[in-house]
Amino acid sequence: MGVAYAAVEAANLLAVVVLVGATISMVLVVLPVVRRGIVSTAVVRSIGRRFAGVTAVSGTGVLLTEAYLTSTQHTLSSLVTTMSGRLVLASMLLWVVLVACVTVGTGRFAKAVATGETEAAAARSRRWYEISAIVGAASIALTGLF
Repeated sequence: MGVAYAAVEAANLLAVVVLVGATISMVLVVLPVVRRGIVSTAVVRSIGRRFAGVTAVSGTGVLLTEAYLTSTQHTLSSLVTTMSGRLVLASMLLWVVLVACVTVGTGRFAKAVATGETEAAAARSRRWYEISAIVGAASIALTGLF
C-alpha cells in the first residue's frame, strides 16, 4: 500500500467532501434563495450548470475510487461473507443512491430553469436534494464504521 494507494484515498476523500458539501450547500443556501426569487434566472442557470458539473465529476470520482479501494482490501467472497464486506457493499450502495438522487434533482432543476421558472426549479428539485444530503451524511457515517 504505497504512494498510489494513498493518492487514491486522498482523491476519494476529496471527491466525498466535494459531493456531499455541494449537495448540502444546495439544500441550505441555494434553494432557499432561489425559492424566494432573490436571484435572476441567469444566475440560477449558472449555479445549476456548475453544480451539475461538480457533482458529476465528484460523484464519478467517489464511485471509481470506492471501487478501487474495495478491490484492494476485499475478495468477492469476503464482501459477502464478512461483516466488514457487507458494510462496504452497503456504503457503495448508498453512494450509488446519492449520485442517482443528485442526478434526478439536477435534471428537474435544469428542466424548470430552462423554461424560466426559477422558483419552480427549487420546488421541483428540493426533495431530491434533501434526500441526497441525508444519504450523503449516512454514507459518511457508515464509512466510519469500517
